[in-house]
Amino acid sequence: MHRYGDMKFLMSFDIEIVMDMYLKAKKENLEQKIWEQWLVDYGKWKDKKQFISFEDYKEKVLKIKTVEKKEVNKKEALERAEAIKKMDQGRR
Repeated sequence: MHRYGDMKFLMSFDIEIVMDMYLKAKKENLEQKIWEQWLVDYGKWKDKKQFISFEDYKEKVLKIKTVEKKEVNKKEALERAEAIKKMDQGRR
């Protein structure tokens, strides 16, 4: 979207449409950067054994690590908060 310069025309659209356009542009920009990095890495691969398809490369780059949720009871939460408070006061 940066190629259009003046973005005043966006004011005439519904906010949901503008957000969809923005997110699509960000996704395309990210994909372009991943493509360019893949091309750089492609040049470094010595043989076919090291080769990774762009789709596999992109998936690897975009892979999001999920953190396992841990249930915390009220007492544990208060103890953690108190410990953080003490650490913060110790810095001052």
